[in-house]
Amino acid sequence: MRVFINDKAVEVPRGARVRDAVAQADDGLARLLDSAAYVTDAAGRAIDAGDAVGEAGSVYRVVVTARREGKPRLTKDALRRWPKVELHVHLDGALRPATMLELARAQGIRLPADTPDALAKAMLVRDAKNLEEYLQKYEVTLSVLQTAQALERVAYEFVIDKAAENVRYVEVRYSPLLHRPALTLVQAIEAPLAGIRRAVAETGTRVGLIVCAMRTKPPAESLELARVAAEYRSAGVTAFDLAGAERGFPARDHRAAFEYAAAHGMACTCHAGEGDGPQSIHQALHDVGAQRIGHGTRLAEDPALLEEVVARWRCA
Repeated sequence: MRVFINDKAVEVPRGARVRDAVAQADDGLARLLDSAAYVTDAAGRAIDAGDAVGEAGSVYRVVVTARREGKPRLTKDALRRWPKVELHVHLDGALRPATMLELARAQGIRLPADTPDALAKAMLVRDAKNLEEYLQKYEVTLSVLQTAQALERVAYEFVIDKAAENVRYVEVRYSPLLHRPALTLVQAIEAPLAGIRRAVAETGTRVGLIVCAMRTKPPAESLELARVAAEYRSAGVTAFDLAGAERGFPARDHRAAFEYAAAHGMACTCHAGEGDGPQSIHQALHDVGAQRIGHGTRLAEDPALLEEVVARWRCA
């Protein structure tokens, strides 16, 4: 008879154990049942994996927990095979090292290393003193992304790589403002959208493109970006964001851009609480109307705000 494990249909004989059905669906998950996972029925009630499966059509969920005893049994291979959602990744921080080298050679740009392995190591950030220092590595990746062809290629490869990791839905962000003056805002938006469309057609992965204004740029540029990005809302641009150095560059300065984006049907998110304190999170939520916070790692410093965010908003 047929039962469902995490929405995957499997055929099992009557009297088979739930554990056996899980193993048919995903052997990696089955190996975690004694240490890092448990099973629930369709209503979310925990059940014993040794119990017999119910009637045909029964639905079971395997829930993985971080609480484990003994030696961890969660492997990279298992993680790769599980279906996933990724909500916060930067396009200009997700290039293949080999692609960076090819683009650099084609454009006559010097990089910190000349092999993929060496470049990957050179791009690692170790012990950054602050957010500003951490962000300096983006100057390297952005140096090879100042053509439409490069942006389209990197966006295409990004989605292909996410599909290989079994990421079913991903939201990827970048700032078209950082590709001027080489490209217009229209060119800087259409290029990655073209690459994403090609990859989506090949993989079926769902992708949302988020455009970022920059805190360090004049607010007028943020509003300009919001106006252009809103024209692509039905073409794959799903949200408006604000990124970059936080301390000394308040989100409220860019309120007009957020208001325009929201008024034209765009979701709004905002990097905050990473390089600055919880007041930057409060400002992002209450002054510019962000629906989601990027990072928000200092949220715990304000317990009252933490409770409010848990009740009303999301961090990703």
